[in-house]
Amino acid sequence: MAKKIEQEIELWNLFHEREVKAGRRRPLRVIAKVDNGSSFTVLPATVAAQLRLISGGPVWVRYADERRARKEKVQGLKLRIPGLPDREITTDALVEPKRTTVLLGCEELERLDMVADHKAGVLRPRPGTEKGITAEIE
Repeated sequence: MAKKIEQEIELWNLFHEREVKAGRRRPLRVIAKVDNGSSFTVLPATVAAQLRLISGGPVWVRYADERRARKEKVQGLKLRIPGLPDREITTDALVEPKRTTVLLGCEELERLDMVADHKAGVLRPRPGTEKGITAEIE
């Protein structure tokens, strides 16, 4: 049976990068639900507001039940998996006003070089990338 996966992550605004790296500002630590069926990371409106992320405007989204809606996209989200080397990216996210938890989507999992192991209920580095993200180029 597939287990649900939750992962602690750290979030901050790209504009606060220097302060975070210098230790003058702490990232927001949250427990995210891992959903490799969702293409985007989704933030509760309260988290997006707390991080003061820049609006990228509205975008159309399609839910698993085929409903469609317009949601706000935010930009400049820094995302890191604590305790794992080099697992940090800058990305966009969708804002879901009624949501209470962060949803970590498959695009971010791919860019973080992480694999969802639903049998064990954990997120793991992609085999061969235990020392950090491996960029694949042609």
